[in-house]
Amino acid sequence: MIQVNKKPLALVLAFLLVGCATSSHILTGNVHPAISPEGVKVYATMPPNAEVVGLLSGSNPARYKQVGIDSVVKKLKTEAGKIGANGIVVTKQDNDGWTGAKVSGTAIFVPNL
Repeated sequence: MIQVNKKPLALVLAFLLVGCATSSHILTGNVHPAISPEGVKVYATMPPNAEVVGLLSGSNPARYKQVGIDSVVKKLKTEAGKIGANGIVVTKQDNDGWTGAKVSGTAIFVPNL
């Protein structure tokens, strides 16, 4: 009888179930001092006096539905905080079972927030 080591298979399955959200940014404005992701707010529209800091995009191919969107937004908040943005305006979100969750947005700095 052939014995199969099931540990590698278990690790691959665990990775697929947990997923791996990725994010990136493109600077288009002035960088501000870094802040924590908890200090980054999500907006549906651009607030008055907001300054555009950069463009954000992220995806999680292993997740979809709202849990996938939430995991990507969490990564975008981290990415925005790295460049000193204290807000994100979500510009696009896509969510399906084949490609997972994708979110794009604008990293912004809102003075006196």
